[in-house]
Amino acid sequence: MVIKVTNTVPSGQGRPGHGLAQDNVRNRLRLLHDVEAQFQTALIDGLYQVRMEVPA
Repeated sequence: MVIKVTNTVPSGQGRPGHGLAQDNVRNRLRLLHDVEAQFQTALIDGLYQVRMEVPA
C-alpha cells in the first residue's frame, strides 16, 4: 500500500521543527515492517510531500 500526502508550505521563513514526529513514524514502520516499509519526505516547488509504502 502506498500513501502519499502533499501540503502547501507557507512562504517566508517558518519556525524549524525538530523532526521528532517523522522520526517516530520511521521507527514504527521499521519495527512493524522492517525493510519492507519506506518513508520519504521532500520539499519540491513549495509543496511538502510525504510518501509511505507498507506491505498490505
